[in-house]
Amino acid sequence: MSKNGDKYGNLREAYCAHYRFPVHQFERRLVWRCFPFYVIPFAMVFWVIERSLFEKDLEAARNAGNATTPEELEGAIHEFENLRGVERGFRRGKLGICIRGILVGEHLEPFLPFLRAKAAASIDLPAYAVPVELRDSGAITIRRIRKIRDDIVQGRSMESALNDTGMTAQELREHLSIHSPGRVDLVWFAEYLAQLDEVIKLRQEAKRLTLVAAELSARLVEFETNANKSPSGLNEERLPI
Repeated sequence: MSKNGDKYGNLREAYCAHYRFPVHQFERRLVWRCFPFYVIPFAMVFWVIERSLFEKDLEAARNAGNATTPEELEGAIHEFENLRGVERGFRRGKLGICIRGILVGEHLEPFLPFLRAKAAASIDLPAYAVPVELRDSGAITIRRIRKIRDDIVQGRSMESALNDTGMTAQELREHLSIHSPGRVDLVWFAEYLAQLDEVIKLRQEAKRLTLVAAELSARLVEFETNANKSPSGLNEERLPI
């Protein structure tokens, strides 16, 4: 990013200025940076075989690059998420080869302070240039938390939801403790996770008690077996010769 505080007309211009590549490459570069790392090899195959499959992804990236306000960027991010929800074909549904809106936000949101639009000044980011790789605003973190919450509510496993955002379970709980106050939906999510932790502990304790009960039962059977041995036989062994 320019050190002299340059302002740009949209996120595409700011992003390309920072990474120093032509603006006509923006959509392609953003799309490839917003695939989860584990689907990139499969995405490369589809890119070579049938690039037209990515037209909607490129169009959504184009809309994100045209954004000049946080609201417009948010709309573009929802567009990426809608592609995942609506199109459940082999590529997106089975293989999961699709853009993650959360990654779009992480790449583009740090550039909002450098736009000429007045609305850009309202977001919770510093108004000076820093390496984008080191930025993680509160707004981005909150979006990641809500993404995990929505995935879990829709039936995805905790592990799968966390993998999409690159956040660990411990980090999720730490971020929730910071960002949930004053946000009803996040307070609910924090309580849900606390209850889930309690259920897991209860299940573990129940499993432990089951093992203890099984061991005691085995000992009881052994004791009863020994007690049922012939008393005469036991007495005969104890008689002096």
